[in-house]
Amino acid sequence: MPLQRPLYPFSRNLLIAAAALAVAPAAQAFEFDMGNSDLRMRWDNTVNVSTSLRVKKQSGKLIDSANGGNNVDYGANQDDGNRNFDKGFISERVDLLSEFELGTWDYGLRLSGAAWYDRIYNQSTDHDSATTSNSRLAGTPTNRFPNPTKRQHGKNAELLDAFVWGKAEAADMPVTLRLGRHSLVYGETLFFGSNGIAEAQGPIDLVKMLSVPGTQFKDVLRPVEQVSGNIQLTPEYSIGAYYQFRWHETKIPAAGSYLSTADFVGPGKEYFYSAPAANRGSTVNPDLEPDNTGQFGLSFLASPGDGDWTFGVYGARYHSKTPTAMYNENFIVAGPTRVPSQFRWVYAQDIKTAGASASTSFGNTNVAAEVSTRWDAPLVSDPQTNAGGVGAPLGTGTGNNTTNPLYAIGRTGHINLSAITVLEPSELWDGGDIVAEYAFNRTMSVKRNHAARAANTTRNASALRVLFTPAYFQVMPGLDLKVPLGVGYNFLGRSSAVNNFNGGSSNAGDFRVGLTGTYQNVWEFGVNYIGYFGKTGTYLEAVPTAAGAQLSFDQALKDRDFVSFNVKRAF
Repeated sequence: MPLQRPLYPFSRNLLIAAAALAVAPAAQAFEFDMGNSDLRMRWDNTVNVSTSLRVKKQSGKLIDSANGGNNVDYGANQDDGNRNFDKGFISERVDLLSEFELGTWDYGLRLSGAAWYDRIYNQSTDHDSATTSNSRLAGTPTNRFPNPTKRQHGKNAELLDAFVWGKAEAADMPVTLRLGRHSLVYGETLFFGSNGIAEAQGPIDLVKMLSVPGTQFKDVLRPVEQVSGNIQLTPEYSIGAYYQFRWHETKIPAAGSYLSTADFVGPGKEYFYSAPAANRGSTVNPDLEPDNTGQFGLSFLASPGDGDWTFGVYGARYHSKTPTAMYNENFIVAGPTRVPSQFRWVYAQDIKTAGASASTSFGNTNVAAEVSTRWDAPLVSDPQTNAGGVGAPLGTGTGNNTTNPLYAIGRTGHINLSAITVLEPSELWDGGDIVAEYAFNRTMSVKRNHAARAANTTRNASALRVLFTPAYFQVMPGLDLKVPLGVGYNFLGRSSAVNNFNGGSSNAGDFRVGLTGTYQNVWEFGVNYIGYFGKTGTYLEAVPTAAGAQLSFDQALKDRDFVSFNVKRAF
């Protein structure tokens, strides 16, 4: 298949892919005649050809290997994603999304999968600093991506949805069930799922969220193996429930990829430098993951009276989908000097949450509110030492994610307020919408390991995200255009309740300026400029007055503005 062959340089690659799309059938799906009017089979395929270019040169502050102190080289541990890409192309990618559905009005099957190839991640990088490259344990050359990074960003395929569903009646009450790999969203959140009830319900594609700021949470939630159901008690009231059979982590940028800000996080992580002069460091141990069992949730929805208002009450138990802390297990390296010999990420488990939501409409605007609280939740924590004793064998530390967590644990409170406004036609636009959400969180109490909570976090934090998208219809025959303009801003505090809250920077954020279009309801295209603002600084920084590291809450992507182009067609 063409998608599996090595691609030519992008200028030629784009022409070949665009030509293939141009001669594709105009139909947007394959409909199969099953000889039965109640049975339907449909197969949709979408091909997306895209490229992205870096527009700023590397910041010396963000790749400075001297950004250390206290005998730890933090700069060397946070530069690969930056050094790997000079100005110019950072992605040249072809994606295929395939979706298959078979069923009747009462039962059915859905399968979907994705495949991709990115030429940039299958060739050499621009990295020119062998002494700070963290790809060293598997013999990866300085100017090549680690194999896990190549698999995630460069060439792979994955199964997405794979479930059966059915509808029936029990005691005159409609019942729906889904079994298999699928996603489910509770609550009313639009952008800030990590701050809402939906945090409990599955991992997300953080790479997609970072690549296109303003992507709604429901569009980045990844499917998991589960059974879910809903019972319509009356036309006004319903209850729902789910149970998950397997835990999955969030898809975060792989080590050395363009949006990676820490070389020791994500697929491809191998090494952590702990002493710049001696070139000493720690191997990155496999993550400490939670159990596959023990994740479930319940919901109750009500639309009483005339249905102008919808209310929801929710409860869930879940395991964290993002790592919360680092473990260092120590042994003697040189004489009396102790440096980390093993570096580990850990995922918390057995978190409980409960919340409520309400939504209604006023004219052209839908408004919604969601409040929730979490118990036994991992708080944003500084790195902790999981000591097995001087000279102890690797892996003998006592810290874990069950009986002896070393990270801070507590109770947190969360509020999400959102609005969607449909724009009326005017002299400035033909239509469009404004989507906005405000998020607030607070650490209400610390139950365990108070000292482990990140020292420079605050009890309260707030963020805002707005996406304004005016639309222009029939600019030319068959051509509709939209102009998405978005901004995300963390304007209050440094969250101790949510890791990497809205990008993790304080008094900083991102913005998007774009142009998207649809031609003859078949072709889609887009051009976007993605930028970052705030104080320049790496993800981790040395503690000024003591040994160790701390979160900086600076903007680690300040020099990585980029422009993206894409053309898409469904058939």
